[in-house]
Amino acid sequence: MRKFSFYSVFMILSSAVDITIIRSQYTQSFLDSYSFTQPYNSLDLNFYNANSSSGLTDYLSYYEDQVVLDLTNSLIYSEIISQISERQNLLHVKVDNFYLTSGKNSFTLAIPVKNEILSAGQLLNSLNLYSYGIIYLEEYKEQYNDIINPANVALILPHEYSDEYLKTLLNKYIRYSSVNTIILLLPGKLAAQVLQVAGTDFEDLGFVWILMPIADYLSYSKNTSLENDGPILMYSSSTSLKSKLTLLYFSLNLCSEANFGLLDCFQKSIDFDENHQLLANYTILNTQNSSYINVGNATISSCSLSDSLKWSHGSITEKTISISQDAGLYSAAGAYISFLAPSYHGNELGVSYVNNNSTILTGFKLKRNTYNFGSLYYNKTFMESTFNEAKGQLKTLMIAPALSDVAIHLYYTMHNNSVSLPMIGYSNTVDSLSSPTSFPMFSRVNMASGYIGYVLGIILNYFGWSNVGVLYLDNVFATNVFNAFADECKQKQIKIVNEGKERLPDNSPSWKHEEIDPTLINLGKSEARIILMICYTQDATSIITRLWELGYHGDNRVIIAVGWLATSMVMQNESDPSYNATQLHILRESLRGSLMFFPVSYAGAFGQKVYNDYTYNYKTDPIGYTGFAFDSILASAYAIEQVIVQGKDYNDPNVLMSAIRNLRFTGATGLVKIEQNTNDRAVMDHSIYNCKEISENNWEIKIVGVYSPTGSQVFSYTDNIIWPDGTPITPPDVPIPKSCPYDDSEIEPSTSGHVMVCIIGLIVLFVAILPSICTWKYWKDVKYSEILKKTEMTFYDMVAISRIFIEFFQLVGIAPSIPAIFNMIKFVGNSLSLNLDKMYILDKTYFWISMQAAFGALGASFIIRFAYIMKIHVPFVKIIMSSVWDLFYVAILSTLLNVFVCKNGVGEELDETILIFDCFTMCWKGTHLIYAIISFFVIIFYVLLSVIERPRWQASNEAEQNIHLSPSFLTIKSLLFTLTIVIKKIVNTDLPVIYLGFFTMMSILYLGIIAFIKPYNLKILNLWYILSMIALCWLNLIGILYYIMEAESTILWLSLLSIGWGCICFGGLAYQKSRNLYWPFSSGIDKNEKLYKFAFKSSSVVDAQKIIHQLRKFNLESSPTFNEVTFRNQNDISEDNSVRVSMAFN
Repeated sequence: MRKFSFYSVFMILSSAVDITIIRSQYTQSFLDSYSFTQPYNSLDLNFYNANSSSGLTDYLSYYEDQVVLDLTNSLIYSEIISQISERQNLLHVKVDNFYLTSGKNSFTLAIPVKNEILSAGQLLNSLNLYSYGIIYLEEYKEQYNDIINPANVALILPHEYSDEYLKTLLNKYIRYSSVNTIILLLPGKLAAQVLQVAGTDFEDLGFVWILMPIADYLSYSKNTSLENDGPILMYSSSTSLKSKLTLLYFSLNLCSEANFGLLDCFQKSIDFDENHQLLANYTILNTQNSSYINVGNATISSCSLSDSLKWSHGSITEKTISISQDAGLYSAAGAYISFLAPSYHGNELGVSYVNNNSTILTGFKLKRNTYNFGSLYYNKTFMESTFNEAKGQLKTLMIAPALSDVAIHLYYTMHNNSVSLPMIGYSNTVDSLSSPTSFPMFSRVNMASGYIGYVLGIILNYFGWSNVGVLYLDNVFATNVFNAFADECKQKQIKIVNEGKERLPDNSPSWKHEEIDPTLINLGKSEARIILMICYTQDATSIITRLWELGYHGDNRVIIAVGWLATSMVMQNESDPSYNATQLHILRESLRGSLMFFPVSYAGAFGQKVYNDYTYNYKTDPIGYTGFAFDSILASAYAIEQVIVQGKDYNDPNVLMSAIRNLRFTGATGLVKIEQNTNDRAVMDHSIYNCKEISENNWEIKIVGVYSPTGSQVFSYTDNIIWPDGTPITPPDVPIPKSCPYDDSEIEPSTSGHVMVCIIGLIVLFVAILPSICTWKYWKDVKYSEILKKTEMTFYDMVAISRIFIEFFQLVGIAPSIPAIFNMIKFVGNSLSLNLDKMYILDKTYFWISMQAAFGALGASFIIRFAYIMKIHVPFVKIIMSSVWDLFYVAILSTLLNVFVCKNGVGEELDETILIFDCFTMCWKGTHLIYAIISFFVIIFYVLLSVIERPRWQASNEAEQNIHLSPSFLTIKSLLFTLTIVIKKIVNTDLPVIYLGFFTMMSILYLGIIAFIKPYNLKILNLWYILSMIALCWLNLIGILYYIMEAESTILWLSLLSIGWGCICFGGLAYQKSRNLYWPFSSGIDKNEKLYKFAFKSSSVVDAQKIIHQLRKFNLESSPTFNEVTFRNQNDISEDNSVRVSMAFN
């Protein structure tokens, strides 16, 4: 038997088994590199016809070797050898994994390519890497097609190339691709060259590098950073031909001493699969510190990895793009600038959002390199020192410093040192930064200060303020805002009351009292009620504190903040080392009701998500600039992504700057785009913030509305602005004169004043009762027939219909007040019914005006009545008399009785009383006494005549109207209204709950009387009269619930009121339809025109009769059951010229 042995560089192998080596020409060089101790049998297949196997059969039979080592790498000859080996019972050993042979005696000392690919897939899955690129040689394409085709990016390399050429290929095909993983299917030497170029010239590539088994590169390494740490190699002990022959030697050596057959021994000594190929079992090697470290293994069905993996760029999924930012929280002097932290946290949150969002910068990760170039104040030495240290590390683009002054100096510092990076600002507002010519590498996601000044002017105009005090700092930002605002003030005629003395020194930590006190004292003496502060948060704190110390606080001053109003100013944790209870109290009282108009920082659902994410991560609420800081990161990411999609280099500053200027995306602050031909963001909405006390020790800076210059509604509100006085009523911009010369402590209820009001009220009631009884007896049997057929509507018919609405709003006007709901209702009621109780209570001037108006109306009516008695013609007599003596009875009587409401006492003995509606007026003296005497007699006369005249004036209109009220009902109504008004004056201001109960009972009683009497001679009008009183009762019920529940929610009560009144209205319409009730009036424009002309001109009896005939009035005289009652017509000249009015008597 022949024995075969050969010598390798590492060891001398000798086998106890005879071997025949069958090789191809390309394997000869490998065999020749070894020294063999004995000759070996070989056959060069290149000399044989590929279609013939006879010579090969003879050759193997002649030598009678037990093992055939197949180095042909040929499917045809491997199959022939396999068949011969099976016939002659030889062991056929292949070393290539390209082709699978089927013979039972054939074994392959290699892992099939298919299983190698499956194992690589398991590795990728275990690392959560689902997209990849691949770099390979052309000759591997066919065998490795299953891993090459699915690749997102595929780059074919030649066998030899220069580093420069490789750099070009990587830059063009790999660097800006969306994948984050690269597979190297290259021999070790070529793989090493790729890693060397990528690690040296493209530090920001950030790929995960997966090396297939043939790419064992470490022996070719030049120790670049990427070669030394990070790559992952799938290693198999049977990858090289040397390792395969070594494995064969050990197996055959072992089997030479076995007691059973060679085939069985060989199969058991090596791990083969069912196809007699090596099992796929790869060791995963991770390069760490220039050495391979075993970190796991992979098979075709699984992969397990240890925690000891080390990556060249941190996270496994990172393909890093570095951006730079000034994020210093300490000034050059070492002072901590706490109010900048929320903005920097916004940047941080933006980076986190981008890196965790698969739709932005897919396959890339942002890395924020932060520096401190000066933080709040510019310090040349400090900035240049930091810049020189960081110069070589500045990457891609720069997020600008928060403060404009620092940002401008950093821009110039970079420019002067030939560092060209695009700069994106998020809180830099100075107007000079708007110019692309002056700052070609700058852009910002916020708006310029010029627009801020413009918005402030609009806001002041909107609230009706034309006087304002201003304080601003002597820095670039504040000066820009102030100058823009001052220009707006000139255009809108707004006066700056401390003009010329508005400026304060910059850098508040170094302020001395003598530096700022003159400016603050001048502001205090100006008595400004609206104060605009253009500064930063810490400056505002110092200003407010010093104003308080100087005694300028209170008086309901409104402070308007320009960007600095923060929750931290009014909410502090007692455990905080910087907690100061005194300062907190000063800030809260001074900022109560203050406003801030700030660009919308959290718009829509996405903005709210950013807000919530910030609160969750940082356990506190963000500030306005947080949203803009977040968007500056989004702008960076979207601009870089745009450049990558275009296949351009994002490290080219001009290319990236162009992308920034063309941005358009939805961020936390809404739609973000840069205004054409500027560096500024396009016009955007502004939130209206209001400082509110929610409860004891619980304050908030709350968004209550939005100013939207491009929206359909410029100003819209989600909540009331609560001003410093605790009300939603806009305060004036000038000092308010004292409403009363007495303090609350000096005013006490006066017994004598209450007694006097009661006496006057009882007298008025007595005057109303006696004529009411007499009038009722006189008119109780008079009834008007129901309207049964179509007729023309007259002017007085319209007055009769409107009586329901006027009466309803009059009663609402004297209803008990419920602060949470009735301000609006009272105003509407008061306006329509002229009940001025609540309209003039705000200012004593209105009180006296209303008194004079009432006197004037009654004086005119008395004169007209006298003229009527004397048969003197007066135009519009019926309209005037009906209005004064009937329609507006409640308003006039209530106004006249106000002069007697002197229930507050002053003085040491409370021996003096003051008028409750004008506490400057002493009761029962001077002017008040004159008014009181006149009012007393006027009231007596007015009540007396109103009760008597109401039915008579209605009867006098008989010929000119169809709709009538029951005369007896008019009498009852006069008495009930008089009683309600008197009780209101006696108890409402002192005992509102009692008045609420009384008013509710009177409303129910009045409703019952209406339902019982049915006062109108028209069913549909009676229905709506009843419904109006039900609506009034619903209002009273809400008033009772308000006092029981003590809930102040305006929305709750308004909702209940609206729902109730809506149900009443729809119910009335449904009832009207079910009972077939209708308005008995036909149309006729020409006839209505005649009607109006007749109502407003003088006419004779003949003219009246003609109009009546033309309008087809009912002929009531034709009924035999009617008696005649004669009244004088307003135009009667003699006793004979009379118009008969027929009334039905029971």
